[in-house]
Amino acid sequence: LDHLLAMVAVGLWSAVALPQRRWQAPAVFVAAMALVALLAHLGAALPLGGALAVMIAASVVLLGALLVSGAALPAGLGLGLVGASALLHGTAHGLEMAAGASFLAYGAGFVLATAALHFGGMGLGVLLQRVRAVLPRAAGALIGGAGLALLLARI
Repeated sequence: LDHLLAMVAVGLWSAVALPQRRWQAPAVFVAAMALVALLAHLGAALPLGGALAVMIAASVVLLGALLVSGAALPAGLGLGLVGASALLHGTAHGLEMAAGASFLAYGAGFVLATAALHFGGMGLGVLLQRVRAVLPRAAGALIGGAGLALLLARI
């Protein structure tokens, strides 16, 4: 659930905060996630231990807050936060691969799934803005609240 919420939040935020460059946040996320997943798979994972699940839940809270902020933050800061979140999600993907599986096939699967969720979030963000401008922020509050519940469950 945390990965799903994070991916949709990135797409939603990109639709709201980067209307002319919606592709940037998903591109930053996917590139950072894929690179870190490969590094984690090769044994160079971020040294987070058992804190990784907690930090991933915290990233959902952060992405929800980013979405609630709308375009209030500078784009560069928002993209940096998206990239930092991707580092955590990529680490998890790199460490979760089944033994003996092809990293190329596994990586292609999570990269395509992530991109699809980002694009779904972007479409949802555009639709929500057309209905009422405040709706993407309300979605961000729901995502952040769900992330907070996940975070509390893991602490």
